[in-house]
Amino acid sequence: MSCTATNVTNSGFVALVALVALVATLAAVSGVAAQLPTVCDTSSTTDPCTIPTFESISIYWKPSDSTGAPCAVRFRVNPEFGQPGPWRDGLDLWFDDRTGDTADGYAGPSWRQEEYRGSIVALQSGTRYEIELSIQGGSTVTVFEETWPETFPEAPSPHIVDGPFRIAEGGGGTADAYEVYVGNGPITADNVEDSTCVRVSAPYVIVRGLTMTGGEHGVVIEPGAHHVIIEDCDISDWGIGTSSEWGAECAGIFLNDGMMSGYDDPEDPLDSRSIAQIVVQRNRIHHPRFDTNCWCESNSANASDPLHPYGPQGILIRNPLGNNVIRYNEIYSDNDHRMADGIGGASNYSFFGCPGRDSDIYGNWISNVWDDAVETEGGNTNVRVWGNYVDEYYAAFACAATATGPLYIWRNVADRSDKYDETALLEIASADSHSCWKDSWEQPIPNVGRFLKTTAKVVYTAGNYRHWGGGRVYLFHNTLLQRPNDPMDDNWEWDPWPGEIDQGPAFGLASCHISNFVTRNNLLQVVDTPWYSLIFPSSIVTMQLNLEPNDFNYDMLNGVMNMYSVSCSVVAIVDTNDVYEPDGWYSYYGEGVTPTWAELQIPERGEAGVFWLAPGSAGADSAEAIANFNDGDMTVGGGPDLGAHEYGTPPMYFGLNGAMTSVPVDDGHDTSKSRVALLPCRPNPGARGTTTITYILQCELPVSIDIFDVSGRRVRVLKSEQVEQPGRHDSVWDGLGDDGCVVASGVYFCRVRAGVDIGRTTAVLLK
Repeated sequence: MSCTATNVTNSGFVALVALVALVATLAAVSGVAAQLPTVCDTSSTTDPCTIPTFESISIYWKPSDSTGAPCAVRFRVNPEFGQPGPWRDGLDLWFDDRTGDTADGYAGPSWRQEEYRGSIVALQSGTRYEIELSIQGGSTVTVFEETWPETFPEAPSPHIVDGPFRIAEGGGGTADAYEVYVGNGPITADNVEDSTCVRVSAPYVIVRGLTMTGGEHGVVIEPGAHHVIIEDCDISDWGIGTSSEWGAECAGIFLNDGMMSGYDDPEDPLDSRSIAQIVVQRNRIHHPRFDTNCWCESNSANASDPLHPYGPQGILIRNPLGNNVIRYNEIYSDNDHRMADGIGGASNYSFFGCPGRDSDIYGNWISNVWDDAVETEGGNTNVRVWGNYVDEYYAAFACAATATGPLYIWRNVADRSDKYDETALLEIASADSHSCWKDSWEQPIPNVGRFLKTTAKVVYTAGNYRHWGGGRVYLFHNTLLQRPNDPMDDNWEWDPWPGEIDQGPAFGLASCHISNFVTRNNLLQVVDTPWYSLIFPSSIVTMQLNLEPNDFNYDMLNGVMNMYSVSCSVVAIVDTNDVYEPDGWYSYYGEGVTPTWAELQIPERGEAGVFWLAPGSAGADSAEAIANFNDGDMTVGGGPDLGAHEYGTPPMYFGLNGAMTSVPVDDGHDTSKSRVALLPCRPNPGARGTTTITYILQCELPVSIDIFDVSGRRVRVLKSEQVEQPGRHDSVWDGLGDDGCVVASGVYFCRVRAGVDIGRTTAVLLK
């Protein structure tokens, strides 16, 4: 059965594509991608509520017999047909006991008060799980939930586009048939206000494989859009300028619900937001049209805070409803076209914010930003951030403030940190820039930022003083790199900070109002021991400002631990770890507790990174065990290691190759399923009858690649049991069958068998 592809461009280009309805494939996944619950509201039910993504499940529960006692979690694979897997323990749910709606109480909606919340992570996609929740001395309940599949059912005929376009009401699909939009060459938009390459305000849409340049924004997701997938695109040269040399706040991909403020009625969980379940994956978002001011350059376009970086952003997310996934993207630029944030959003002090509740950000490569590499700010209700690599940033991760929680930040790697552009500032004579990077002795202030930006504070909004912050934040197994050189020492006769590295962060957890943090197993290495690994309120301040107490332990800190007074100006230096890091590794000034690396391979974009602690190093085999975060196959040897990368596990990959890095799970099933990652064919549709099949191996395996038509007949054997090394591999299919003849235009299945694992993808060939 053949059909004609729909043309939605102005050029008159029409491509005839011979397609066959993938009946068997659609039947297998039909209904799985149906619209999921948008918000778990436990105000009127005592039953647990769950919301999944590909690899995580959010849990909400307000039982009738809730006393705030610990709530244990365990889970297992439990298919509808077949033997269940073994039980695994999860991290206990957090009980939010805050009440009230004043500056001295909980700022959130009453339907979130006295509620158990939390997530289970490191799950397999497209898998049904049984989850058991048990309150100590109280109720036990069981629920079932299924994670998202890796592929979604597609309409049989893709739309071929060759110019800027909008997918409005009527252009979207259904849960059983997503409408797919692919390109016929690059798409270029004019660099004028409100111009875009792609604008989406319809549901059930896939935008795939487009090359986009120009426009105020590359892609804009508007109200009315949900279940939208933006994948395998290349976006560059977006943005419009301000009155200065810098750009306005424009984005490569912009999720915009049309609301600037997050200060809305806390009793309304939905408000007027509608953007939900947006997947942004495997895109390159790079080199915006304009630059961003650094922290030492005054930008008049940002009148309220001119020294704050203001300019283009990679991905901008403004107060969506939530349940979004941002994964395996490469967001980068150069020093003359820096972004403000890699992934940024609004509003910081709200119950929504960026990226929206029940959302995941993982496997991304982010660099060349003057402010935050990843900004998760607002409610942070069951938001999870892991496995990202960030480089050349001011703040690696920002979570000011976490109003609701819990927020999970784990196994990320933070590399070089920058506050200013030294070359640019040498040409600026303004007092602002001078005081920012030189001290009173005319010596440079180290060009470094921070790993984490966080705070909790009272803000007057919507006619009330509300205390934003205090939601639970978990910080597990992160690595702060410090590159072994000191470029500033080469440029100045006298170094005010001898021995410093000036490459990684100067601050670890940087806020005197840090509230309700649980830290475990992090390598919080800072540029030099006089700088600060931890900044936190004293116990008196915690009570006076109604901050939630913190729980720090099992971290490696080479810098100072500072304890602040109410004013955030009076400091008490903590010179012992007896109370705050009783099982940690802490050096007070020059004692020099630093990691010993078994292997440290700092990756270029697209390459593998290795960040192993050496056996016998401080922190090796000595981290605290955390259920669901470092158990099972995630631990090698006598115990878990500190930092992001367990010794002996596969290299870490980020960006387009990020799917290569998997978190093994002990679910009783074949773990070889995580040893191969199959990426979509490129190009797809394949021009002139050729396409490239890309796959990534975690270990040496025999590989076979076969091509089938829609009837199941094998038309070509590309490889047969060929042993290949770990890493990325590309195999080009020239559109020929085994008989040497050109196959007909249409849809073909590509099957990659690596060992016992089988990966499948589809290719559309055009004559």
